[in-house]
Amino acid sequence: MVGPHPGKQKLRQQLVGLVSDDARDPAIRATLKAAGNKYLAGDETALDPAFIGAALNVVAEDGGLPAVKTLVDRALASENPMFRQNALGAAAGSGDADAANYILALDDKRMRSFDRIGLIFGIVGNLDTRDLGTDWILANYEKLAASGNGVFITSHLPQAFSGQCGADQANRIDAKVGVAIRKLNVGLLNYQRTLEGIRNCGSLRQAKGAEIAAAIAEK
Repeated sequence: MVGPHPGKQKLRQQLVGLVSDDARDPAIRATLKAAGNKYLAGDETALDPAFIGAALNVVAEDGGLPAVKTLVDRALASENPMFRQNALGAAAGSGDADAANYILALDDKRMRSFDRIGLIFGIVGNLDTRDLGTDWILANYEKLAASGNGVFITSHLPQAFSGQCGADQANRIDAKVGVAIRKLNVGLLNYQRTLEGIRNCGSLRQAKGAEIAAAIAEK
């Protein structure tokens, strides 16, 4: 039997994500949440693999810290790369401050270097926890650099600052970690480009902010 066309499958995924995450449709979110919880309870037939990410996102967003703890534990116990990635991504992107603090403080031997990076990026990638995550990175950069996987982690970390905007933010970041990054000389080019992007964002906001706001208001 021929399965759905890959293009249609991808479109379905995008539409479900759009309706559940952006439009926050209650019925779609309720369906995804119920299926996600059944999946976590052991019923692997409850979810089409294409929608695992969307379902677990809703579980994490609606369930807060308890749900995030479950997702993290199940993910770290799993050798299924797709489930592991989706569950950790959902946990990190929940937007819940308590959950973000729990994840950032987590010290679990089952966690791999790319798990840690993915969790950090998920936290700073959510507007509700971006500043919390950025502050944590700035406060813990040297500790991360000195860890057993310091080179891998610190070579990727500069990109986590890319969501910031403005010369003041670039200067704050550079004052906190610039000396350490230049001393280690790991990920330095990425770091310099990230700072440039943050400053450019501020310049654009200052030059075009009113114009952009007016254009949006007209819509």
